[in-house]
Amino acid sequence: MKPKRFIPIILISILLSACSSILSTPEPTVLPVESVQPTQKPEPTRQLPTIIPTAMSEGSIADTPEPEPTEEVVLQNESFRLEEFENDISGWSWFITSGSEDKTQIYRDRGRVVFELIDKDIYAYLMYDDYTYTDVKISTSVENRGKTPTSVSLICRYEQNSGWYEFNIGSDGLYTILRYDGTLADGEYVFLVNGGSNQIRTGREFNNYAVSCEGETLTLWINDIKTKTIDDSVLTEGKIGISASSYNVTPIIVEFDYVDISLPENE
Repeated sequence: MKPKRFIPIILISILLSACSSILSTPEPTVLPVESVQPTQKPEPTRQLPTIIPTAMSEGSIADTPEPEPTEEVVLQNESFRLEEFENDISGWSWFITSGSEDKTQIYRDRGRVVFELIDKDIYAYLMYDDYTYTDVKISTSVENRGKTPTSVSLICRYEQNSGWYEFNIGSDGLYTILRYDGTLADGEYVFLVNGGSNQIRTGREFNNYAVSCEGETLTLWINDIKTKTIDDSVLTEGKIGISASSYNVTPIIVEFDYVDISLPENE
């Protein structure tokens, strides 16, 4: 007969102590996971501006420290100023009234603002949001680097719900002055006057354009020549801006060298 094996009392005590410790260990605290709902972008009631993208290239402003505030920088923030598109341009925003946003590129490059339209029938607008104006003159220098026909425009008295005045100059030598009526359900361009000018340098060329909105008088200059003056009393104040449009050819590449915002002169 095999001898019985006895477990030492001290070993039994150790085992019972370990089991008691395991059974009495509190369960770990589980932190609640916060449920984050995705932010829903509200549908705009009208085509709203979006922030202008900045072209990023080697040595771009994104890699350059912001300049120390100086008197010159302060002056650039005045309502009447020369915008050369070299520093912060977050005060500008863009929208389209026709065409695809996916085929519309507006960006800053080498101290210019570039409109690159890679589809047909795109009407793209870039607005200066920081100030509204009653009487104002807008001057610019534009280079057409894409195909023709295309057109560039200068905008005054823009107000999202009311509309704006648009001075449209084509690379084919024609111009049109319009009023966009934003009070209609879908908006509508109202024709005011059109014409032609042999002062327009057609094709891939530089042109200098200026417009003024003073009281009820709208005036267009083409390469320093006063070209057309008409009267319209519907719109009285609003923002200023620039624009480029594609028609039946692509790509359209238009570069604005600067925008000079000033008080109208008695010319």
